[in-house]
Amino acid sequence: MRITNVAKLILGGMTAAWLCVACTTSAYPDGKAILDEVEDVFIPMDIVKSIHTAELIYEVTSPGEPDSKMIVRYQAPNRYRFDWISAKTAMILCVDGKKGWSYDQEGGIADMTQADLDALFSEIAFYPFSRVFLDNIEKAKVVGEEVFHGEACWVIEVRCQGADKPDRYWIGKESKMLRQTQSDVDGVTQTTQYFDFEYYNGICLANIFFDITKDKVTRNKLVSVKINSDVDTSLFEKLKKLD
Repeated sequence: MRITNVAKLILGGMTAAWLCVACTTSAYPDGKAILDEVEDVFIPMDIVKSIHTAELIYEVTSPGEPDSKMIVRYQAPNRYRFDWISAKTAMILCVDGKKGWSYDQEGGIADMTQADLDALFSEIAFYPFSRVFLDNIEKAKVVGEEVFHGEACWVIEVRCQGADKPDRYWIGKESKMLRQTQSDVDGVTQTTQYFDFEYYNGICLANIFFDITKDKVTRNKLVSVKINSDVDTSLFEKLKKLD
């Protein structure tokens, strides 16, 4: 299951414009080298050691569903917690190093499988508090070029550890920004588009992103960013039961 589902959509009936650009495979640059440049843009190496904690809050809206919020918390060097909260449901995922677990609606706890962890670690790359982007990638190959919302992009086929199928990333040639991802989630094609990038304490984040499937569009708006503020460390501890 893809957990972050961050995608961008042009609202009000507008659609994404695509332009395929002819190019021979031999002319394409190395995919991993491009992704390494992406890391340098999203979180420069000199910023990594200065990030101790982070908390992001997103407003999440989707037509026909109650509004909800997503909270992403981080504690250096490798602890993450994701909370999705709405009037009807709640879901929590936690990661501590190479271990992870989830809390269900009744407060029960389930350990995450290695496949779940592999998927989660590939998603954590989109919350760039530490440079883990390349660590989870087995293969990255440039397969084409397209123009995405006015910017020429490399299209990179990326296979992460434990993944059954590769994902595709659209990386701006000039900006080195991650503009779009596309993946197969349980047989459903999911597109994620990112817009309105801004730097917070040296970290580059998308202020708005959309998750798009054939039947659903989810808008995620970043409404709060706290870097190196007090975060309750007990939130990252594995409990026997969630109250």
